Amino acid sequence: MHKDHFFLNVYVRLLISLCISAFFLISPAWAQTERIMDFFSTVIINQDGSLLVTENITAWATGDQIRRGIVREFPTEYSSASGKKIRVGFSVVDVLRDGQPEPYHTKSMSNGVAIYMGDKDVLLAPGRYTYTITYTVTRQLGFFPEYDELYWNVNGNGWRLPLDRVRCRVHLPDQAPALSVVTYEGFMGSTASRSFSGGASIVELSSSRPYAPLEGLTIAISWPKGFATEPGRVAHVVHEHGMDMVMGAGLVLVFCYYLLAWVRVGRDPEKGVIVPLFSPPRAFPRPWCVCCPSCVLITRPLLPVSSIWLFKAPCVLKKSDPRSP
Repeated sequence: MHKDHFFLNVYVRLLISLCISAFFLISPAWAQTERIMDFFSTVIINQDGSLLVTENITAWATGDQIRRGIVREFPTEYSSASGKKIRVGFSVVDVLRDGQPEPYHTKSMSNGVAIYMGDKDVLLAPGRYTYTITYTVTRQLGFFPEYDELYWNVNGNGWRLPLDRVRCRVHLPDQAPALSVVTYEGFMGSTASRSFSGGASIVELSSSRPYAPLEGLTIAISWPKGFATEPGRVAHVVHEHGMDMVMGAGLVLVFCYYLLAWVRVGRDPEKGVIVPLFSPPRAFPRPWCVCCPSCVLITRPLLPVSSIWLFKAPCVLKKSDPRSP
């Protein structure tokens, strides 16, 4: 009995020693892995339905992918419930690195905007950096008959780096109480979800595990109606069918242009009595009048006037014999 207990203690101690050794062997390598250490987003929902978002992104750079800075991709085109393409408003307010202003520029993507942070002439030394991005977003809320909702992808699914932790704090409009709170984790289209109790006007959420590249955290928070201003009917129609309206207006303008051009110069002149003239009118100068073989007066010069003036004398045109070749 004592002998078995002795061997059990030896096995346990050996297992603990192996775990500790593995931890110290793996920790330095993991500490040097380029990754997003913390992604913390604060979302303030205004009464007009717009969002003010501040993202604090702490990254560990080794010079592999993070050389001059980081890139934050933000989708601005979505599909509505009816299948229509919707384009949300997006505007960058400020970009900081470790509390100091950071150069940045934006670039259009197929479905949104990419924010490139960093100076192209400055290479970052390996280490830890915290980037702060502040931007505004419009047309992001969903307005339903019984409630309003924010469906929000916190960090986006475009990161090529692993993420240790993703957090989000949402301030509901005018201190509205949350009705339901749901989070979705994983790759794009994942249905793995967690539900939380509502009631609070400030909702704080966090990832349940580290994320691999291209994984993200999406939240869905609803609250009673009346706390955020719903767009009017006209604004809703423009929001849902804006592109169709622009295309339709363009087609109408093109049609009106061609109709006007046809009315002015495209219609045939009214038919009337044709009176032939066998001599040029006195109001026309001689170089501008040419008589063709069929004796029809042409009031437009067949040759440049300057070339006719080189003769310094009137030109006599004789009718040729129609039987001659």
